[in-house]
Amino acid sequence: MGVQDKDFKVYLFNIQPKSMKDKKMKKLLSLLFIITAIAFAGTLRAEEVVVGLEPFPPFITEDGKGYTIDLLRAIEPVAGLKFNIKIMPYNRAKVSLKNGIVDLMGHTPFKNEVKEFYDYAQELNWAIDCKTDFYAMDKTKLEQPAKYKIGTPRGNKEFYSDMLKIPLEQFYEGDLSQLLKMLAAGREINVFIFERGSTMSTIKNLGLKNIFYTDTKLELPASLAVAKNKKGDLLKERIEKAIKQIDQNKIFQTHKYYLNLPASGVVQ
Repeated sequence: MGVQDKDFKVYLFNIQPKSMKDKKMKKLLSLLFIITAIAFAGTLRAEEVVVGLEPFPPFITEDGKGYTIDLLRAIEPVAGLKFNIKIMPYNRAKVSLKNGIVDLMGHTPFKNEVKEFYDYAQELNWAIDCKTDFYAMDKTKLEQPAKYKIGTPRGNKEFYSDMLKIPLEQFYEGDLSQLLKMLAAGREINVFIFERGSTMSTIKNLGLKNIFYTDTKLELPASLAVAKNKKGDLLKERIEKAIKQIDQNKIFQTHKYYLNLPASGVVQ
């Protein structure tokens, strides 16, 4: 019970006229106090926000952990929000945002999504720097990756095709971990493309060896998006205001390791 609630109760029971201090009136006032307290508590309940996030380790893992999850949890008490996080493929997250099934989705390539995306979505004025690489078991294939079948997580082929001017039919989509296993085994794909931290951390977790990489030179900071409507405007404002009060360096400090790696080499 807060100080204001306590003062309200004192008013009801101690500062009332003597004529009101009979048992019946006290019961009525007690009931009034309970109803008021319940109503007041309801106004303080955090607003639920449904979030659709693509597996993007170490930012977002398939079991709902990672840097971005930590950021959202830190935002909750500051913004008075409760994030109901659902892990899903990127293309499904986009469709879900468009159809109003989720309120927030990501990660988006900040200001670089396809034109149609911005007809129904708007990104937060926030992003985290990321690097995107090509990967292959044979480093000579990285010299002209467009000549080979390129694997990428679901929902990304249209974007990479547009950004790199590589025909759409050259791409093969699937699960991040499964695609990297296929790359290592020489099945279906010869080259893989995706964000550096996500790819390298997954390669490490899978125990895959001797995979070469080279920077695509695509500068694609990762962001989050809300719907392009009044509800989205309000949510965007609340989240952006809260983010400014969060210690982001503490949350993303280990991500700098990936940003500072050489432009090409062997995944360690």
